[in-house]
Amino acid sequence: MPFPTAHALIIGVGTYVYTPQLNVPVTAADAQAVAGVLRDPQFCGYPPEQVALLSNAGASRDGILAALDGLAARVGEIDTLLVFYAGHGDYGDDGYYLTTHDTRLDGHKVVLGTGIREAELIAKLRAIKAKRMLLMVNACHAGELSPVLSAGSEPLTGKVLPPPFAAALLGTGEGRVIISACREKQVSFVGPGPLTLFTQALVDGLQGKGVISNHGFISVFDLYTYLYFTLEEQVARHIPAAIRQHYGEKQEPELTIIKGVGPFAVALYRGATTLGSFDASATPPEGTAVRTVNPAYSQAMLRQHQQQIGDHAQVGVAVAGDVHGSINLDQSKQQGGINFGSGGSYGNITIGDIAGRDIIRTDVTHGDRITTGDMSGSGIAIGHGARSSVRHVATGGGDYAEGSIDKRQGTFVAGDQFNMSGNFSGAILNIKSTLTNVAQSIGAAPHGDAAAKAQLQTLLERLSTTLQQVPAAQTSEAEAVAETAKALVEQATKAQPNKTLVQISAEGLKQAAQNLAAVLPSVLPLANQIAEAVRKLVGG
Repeated sequence: MPFPTAHALIIGVGTYVYTPQLNVPVTAADAQAVAGVLRDPQFCGYPPEQVALLSNAGASRDGILAALDGLAARVGEIDTLLVFYAGHGDYGDDGYYLTTHDTRLDGHKVVLGTGIREAELIAKLRAIKAKRMLLMVNACHAGELSPVLSAGSEPLTGKVLPPPFAAALLGTGEGRVIISACREKQVSFVGPGPLTLFTQALVDGLQGKGVISNHGFISVFDLYTYLYFTLEEQVARHIPAAIRQHYGEKQEPELTIIKGVGPFAVALYRGATTLGSFDASATPPEGTAVRTVNPAYSQAMLRQHQQQIGDHAQVGVAVAGDVHGSINLDQSKQQGGINFGSGGSYGNITIGDIAGRDIIRTDVTHGDRITTGDMSGSGIAIGHGARSSVRHVATGGGDYAEGSIDKRQGTFVAGDQFNMSGNFSGAILNIKSTLTNVAQSIGAAPHGDAAAKAQLQTLLERLSTTLQQVPAAQTSEAEAVAETAKALVEQATKAQPNKTLVQISAEGLKQAAQNLAAVLPSVLPLANQIAEAVRKLVGG
């Protein structure tokens, strides 16, 4: 029988037109295999027309963004969505990217705008209404076919999703779950077969091999459990000892999920024709690589990443009506682009000089482009087929938005608002517990002298005391600071800390503290001191 509410976007980059040194052709084969098993009525039962496959040249930046826009237009709340990405994850000067067929590199960095930037992916996923979404990412490859820049150089393995980014992705809607092919500081082994080890296990699991199901469905947790234990055995069997010694003995698929969220059905079990009840209270087995994220931390990371879209800290934008998509602003010129779609509607608006602070409300149906000049009264050029109604609202230098608005960092969006209410005292206890526990772990660090450890412990205690003074409306931001500090210290106190990841985590802590600086001025200097203390601890 079919699984009519299931949709999928399957991406396998495979080849890179401008950076052939990144080529890992097996990832295109991965994508084709996953799409094939999802479409198979004898297995997963996805309607073939609801499985989009992008590989090689089709997995371009524009192609992927257009496919995500298409999902936003046709996937509803009751639908299930699986997004699979196989390629390279890496950093540019403006953050983390999932690379695309047309990605360019400058040295080891992704060139601005030549991949799918983290803030862009967040905006696209927020526009998709599905309340059951599984994002699978295989972005850090190594093994027999690992790409190499030149003779004697270290292979380009790529990088896994950064934990703060993964947390933000979970906050883009209800029921989001992420399965990464490996943990931080691990790699996803290519292996000797026609597919990467991770994808071979995924295809086998979707075919029902080794997955036990009594209800006619394969759940997210069923699938993850099979992946975890299968990879443990397959890596030991198929990856030569020399490669494992270089990259690490283990590849542990990681499940990232909001605390308290249960599983959902991701596929039919072997084309089942009889469906039983689904146990939504199940949990993954003990000992697997499950990372649960506090909902408040997820929302704080979501807001932090949204603030990175175009550096729009000083620019106000008002959007009215039923709008889904992303807002990109250029701070230096105060210009913005809004891509949106609702049902069959699609449009692109480019805003000119908005220094006058007046707001224009525009409705576009099946249009191409509307471009405005000076917002204080210049004309509007409408592209082919576009229809618009424009109302000029003089605000006298103030702000305007129709409908429910959420005002954060000069951005106004009708509709989605973040719920800042909750158990404030419980949040404070979480902050205190988080920082107390991580401070106590510093003494066991295998490096650093006693004085450096004591200084770091003292700073964390001061941070805990400071964060407990946060106003109730900023508890989420305070929890984000605590969780980011925890992640930084945990990375720094490992037996062999990765200094690049330590530096990234330290910058994340500073940014999280910056978000609180207006209401807790002392938190930013503390964050800077903690970052410096950690640097000394790891000998950076």
